[in-house]
Amino acid sequence: MSVQLTDPINFPSGDRRTVQVRHLAAVAVALPDPLFDPARDGSLWVAPLDVAVQEARRTLARYEAASIHDHGGMVSAATGLDSALRRLVAALDAEVQA
Repeated sequence: MSVQLTDPINFPSGDRRTVQVRHLAAVAVALPDPLFDPARDGSLWVAPLDVAVQEARRTLARYEAASIHDHGGMVSAATGLDSALRRLVAALDAEVQA
């Protein structure tokens, strides 16, 4: 559902423009998928603990100089570190169960 709104842009001259506004429910449906979905992203194979630790260290080293002011860098760091941490925890869980 969308609504047409006419909003005065320039008051002295009376210039008016029409702006299309979308309903909030339509915006909420268009939100992106979550970063991790266990049903979609679950792994069948778990790396050995030593491999997972090495990978986590490499990921930490890769993103240690990321700037907090770089949005793209922060998104890359967050996804990379999330993935490495999940693999590390899965390897730890497998080690404890073995």
